[in-house]
Amino acid sequence: MRAALGWQLDTMRNPKDRASAARTFHQTALHCIWLDPTDPLAHSLLGRYYYRVAGLSWLERTISRNLLGHKVEGSYEDSEREFMEAHALKDDWLPTGLWLARVLLAQRRPIEEVKRWIDHSLRLEVEEPSTEIEREELLELRAKLKLDEGCQ
Repeated sequence: MRAALGWQLDTMRNPKDRASAARTFHQTALHCIWLDPTDPLAHSLLGRYYYRVAGLSWLERTISRNLLGHKVEGSYEDSEREFMEAHALKDDWLPTGLWLARVLLAQRRPIEEVKRWIDHSLRLEVEEPSTEIEREELLELRAKLKLDEGCQ
């Protein structure tokens, strides 16, 4: 499945392969949303793509553009919009809160907003093994930010 490329990007060493795989991942997420605009996973994956792109330096964006011949676009605002859509479609999914907390931190938003998403997600049940990892990441983020232990 093309969407699985997103999980492999961090292990790819060749910049051209990474850029090509990222483009395919982006196109696949957009296609999934086109096929089913109510799919929260597709919105979440697109949000993750925009989050990663937003963190690229000018140099990295330029290299990607030169390697692939197209402009790499995405912002934290785009990422937030997609995660909010995923949350609107499925409000009991733990990973959305983790990613929204990351996006809000990257945007330097008030820590109260970040805490709200961390607390919300920590109240949710773990539904699959990967969610347990994300729950641990939420606990680490809460500890790193020195937020009160409001919920476990």
